[in-house]
Amino acid sequence: MNTYKYLNKVINFSSQSKYLNWYTSFISRAALRYTHDTSITIISNSRRAKKLLGYVEGHHVVPKSICPKHSNSHYNIVYLTRKEHYIAHLLLTKMLVNPLFQNKMIFAFRRMTPNANITIPPVNLGKILINNGNQNVFHLASQPIPTGWNKGASKSWKEHRTALNQKNCKTILVFNIITNESYQINKVGPWASEHNIPVSTIRSAIKNNNIIRKTYKLKYLLSDTQ
Repeated sequence: MNTYKYLNKVINFSSQSKYLNWYTSFISRAALRYTHDTSITIISNSRRAKKLLGYVEGHHVVPKSICPKHSNSHYNIVYLTRKEHYIAHLLLTKMLVNPLFQNKMIFAFRRMTPNANITIPPVNLGKILINNGNQNVFHLASQPIPTGWNKGASKSWKEHRTALNQKNCKTILVFNIITNESYQINKVGPWASEHNIPVSTIRSAIKNNNIIRKTYKLKYLLSDTQ
């Protein structure tokens, strides 16, 4: 089953631990239970899962924030109950090696429980970023910095982050179909507040090429770096 291909990708990002073992077993059982139930004749996996479990939530085996290119793959999604989905994201916060990935999973987990008193400490609590010109690692602030290393991020890492931020910044063209005027905006939020339009409505209109309030038509202007 191709789901295991994506499960192996998560294993490559993780440390060998009980949390990884639990996650692997968890996802494997979830992927098998509704696909191997011969009493369910429905083809769609999501509908098969609903037939078997009732309410279900789609869970990305390889999280979208880690590998966006896999997010739309049919085999990268298993269907879990709400409790199972919660547990799966809790395991991800504990098993990943990369501090950036861990922080992303903690953020995702906290969004699932906005009213809960979660006591997961930041992954890099008590640590500082150091570099040797090429690598960047987090180091305990209470320990002396090793020879050949300097405090802070390397220049190449800063340049990479700057380029990435520029790549992810999308300029939006706003066209007024009544006055035939157009202009560009860099952020949706301020424009949405000024016109009293929900940001979700604007993003949906851009995605579906819809006209907002019979007046505005918006689209992304992609730069050469994107």
